[in-house]
Amino acid sequence: MDQIKKRKISVCVLLSIITFGIYGMYWMYILVKDTRSMQDKDGKCIGEFLCLLLVPFYSLYWWYTRGDKIKKISKEQDYNAKSSGWLHLILAFFGLDIISMAIMQNDINYLATGPYVENANSVRAIVAIVASLFLLRWSFVWGGMIILFLALIWQCTFWGSVTRKVLENKGYSEDWFFWGFFFGIIAFALAVSKPDCPRKQAGTNDQYYKELLAEGGWGCEKCGRANPAYTGTCSCGNHKPSSEEA
Repeated sequence: MDQIKKRKISVCVLLSIITFGIYGMYWMYILVKDTRSMQDKDGKCIGEFLCLLLVPFYSLYWWYTRGDKIKKISKEQDYNAKSSGWLHLILAFFGLDIISMAIMQNDINYLATGPYVENANSVRAIVAIVASLFLLRWSFVWGGMIILFLALIWQCTFWGSVTRKVLENKGYSEDWFFWGFFFGIIAFALAVSKPDCPRKQAGTNDQYYKELLAEGGWGCEKCGRANPAYTGTCSCGNHKPSSEEA
């Protein structure tokens, strides 16, 4: 059996948590390697580790068989191991792999012949990695928020400009930019549904318009409609200017 080093379970669990499972994957790799060493096999375990990560349900098989093998090896050394195939199978089935890892590491520590692993440098490296990942994550978050904000401003400006242009084309003097800016496609739909302004329908160069003005009529300042002299209120609701009434 190759010399197997002991590991502090509390440190392994803590590093697995603060690295969001990154260290846990490394710890799992070490457990695979150590269990192979305990069975007097070579330390090449990349294939077995990849199967454990990628092949569906292989992890259940692995935990059951490796738990039984550690139990058997422990009996040969007069040690009552906490590990058992069924215990690890049940824990893995409910997604409690980290508890299985802690139990198996406890048994391996008892059976190991090497010293404890020095974790100080590992802790510093892991903390640096976690800090970098945290900063990278928040840079993506804030960058995404800024991009979304700029996209929203562009979209609001687009609808405001389009809505205003529609009303201008229909002959209205009202500025609906902010209606389009805040209400978007709803304001645009309302602008499209409005009928053409009488000013556009008749126009200031229309012969009828000129004749009414020549006969003493008046032009509405609000909608541009030409009204006869005897009409005091335009159909749009605007009253005849007082200067023309006199």
